[in-house]
Amino acid sequence: MALMCMLIGDRHHPRLDMNRVLRMALLHDLPEVLTGDLTSGQGGNAQEKAQREMNALRDLLGAHPNFAEYAALLDDYIHAGSEEAKFVKQVDKLERLYQASDYEHTTRVMLDSFFKSGPGLITSEHLRAWVDQLLAQRQPAPQQADQLRQIWLYEKRNQVLSLDEVKEMSTAFYGGPDRLSLYGMTPTQWYRRGVRILGRTAVECSIDGESAIMAREVAAFAQRFFPLEPPIVVDPFAGSANLLFHIGQALGASESVGWENDPLVHGMTERNLQTIGARCRLALGDGVLAAASHAPLRSSPQPLLFLISPPWGGGLSSEHGLNLAATEPSVFSVLSTLEAGLPGRRLYFAVQIHRHTVASSLATLQQRYAPCVLPDAAPPTGRRDVALAFCTNESPVLSQDTM
Repeated sequence: MALMCMLIGDRHHPRLDMNRVLRMALLHDLPEVLTGDLTSGQGGNAQEKAQREMNALRDLLGAHPNFAEYAALLDDYIHAGSEEAKFVKQVDKLERLYQASDYEHTTRVMLDSFFKSGPGLITSEHLRAWVDQLLAQRQPAPQQADQLRQIWLYEKRNQVLSLDEVKEMSTAFYGGPDRLSLYGMTPTQWYRRGVRILGRTAVECSIDGESAIMAREVAAFAQRFFPLEPPIVVDPFAGSANLLFHIGQALGASESVGWENDPLVHGMTERNLQTIGARCRLALGDGVLAAASHAPLRSSPQPLLFLISPPWGGGLSSEHGLNLAATEPSVFSVLSTLEAGLPGRRLYFAVQIHRHTVASSLATLQQRYAPCVLPDAAPPTGRRDVALAFCTNESPVLSQDTM
């Protein structure tokens, strides 16, 4: 943030005391080391919040001979008493807006409440121009996104997209031409490497941002259940295999195996994985039936971790949310088939759910599997709509507090 203050201030605000601006920018976040990020409504009223920040600064720098100067700078910033303080506050707001925008693009989550309040606090003409540009790019026109979705799911369903088409979709769906990232690369990078995707895959795939988040959650679950032995990761609904790719990397999995039932998607994904040298194997066929009868999985002594993400299809409605019993195939039939085909094995499942999932279907999952660890009932602001529930077919009940 101090760098932003310097570059913007030098160019557009030459009358400001830049020494004071930079010292204020460096000091303003320091109290958060002890207090955390005190947002509106936290830490009491404005006066109490200011006092907590000043006390934290005293704890950190009270012994420094220049503490009185530092305290005066922080006080000026808190109360926006000078032109320098007002400038620093507005740059801070701008920087937070850019962070929020990046999070939206990465996770597909719209931080509407943040963007309703933040921009109004920025009044500087030059800063406001950047805010307006950011807001204009933030949400694509819904009609444009819907039209492209229909085109790529149907008209171009089985066509290989050009790089320009990929960037067009990336901009429409995620707000920028390089947001549809796969295998740790931007579209330009993965296209240059020889990676290609079909129209339907561009719509249905899990991009890097959300795949990386889910991979970290799976890694935390694995650390709790089998910390000493890397599992075999199995994805019966691989698609682009980007989620399988990220989870395999996060776990250091000895083997990652996926199945894809669509011959065209399978052929394209298999070539992509070979092109980038990924440690994932992809086979053609009904992934559930194939995995349940796969001899190497039956005989392997390693933990087996299954990614359960069948197409939601008619199982997802705006009125009721996601019904796990109505996906195509149903989540419960998938789990039953795997258990029947791999008898006597302890199986671990990462079930992809929606933030709004039918309560009765979640209750069925919990009744059927203990332990069953669900995501927070009220995810933190900025959490995506897609989440993971974790369960195993072992018997001891695990408290969710241990996760």
